[in-house]
Amino acid sequence: MTRLFALIPDSTPPALAELKGTPAGRLHIEPLGILGLAYQVPTTTASTNTVLSPTASRISLYARGSAMRIAVGSTNQVANATTSHYMAAGDRLDIALPATPRIAVIRAADSTVDGVAEISELS
Repeated sequence: MTRLFALIPDSTPPALAELKGTPAGRLHIEPLGILGLAYQVPTTTASTNTVLSPTASRISLYARGSAMRIAVGSTNQVANATTSHYMAAGDRLDIALPATPRIAVIRAADSTVDGVAEISELS
């Protein structure tokens, strides 16, 4: 596992002083998270809502085979083929999740083939 550290200089403002305390002023940062459940959600002309694990705090999302649109929220979601968040085919997007996370995916209007949203939960 790769670990990232932020260097905190000795002249740190008081508001950041609580971040000190690790050896040599280093702060351990875990940007990736631990893998949880994986989902393969078809991206077709109909929006598909998926309820994610309540313990998932982030996801890594990959658009396989076609461009897609996504909607993320705390209640059931409906993605729109022209106005929801866009991902080109082959794009990867890592995002933070709200409490009780749900995601909806749909094939983007400019795409002519169905694809798959590859979703990996991270906690």
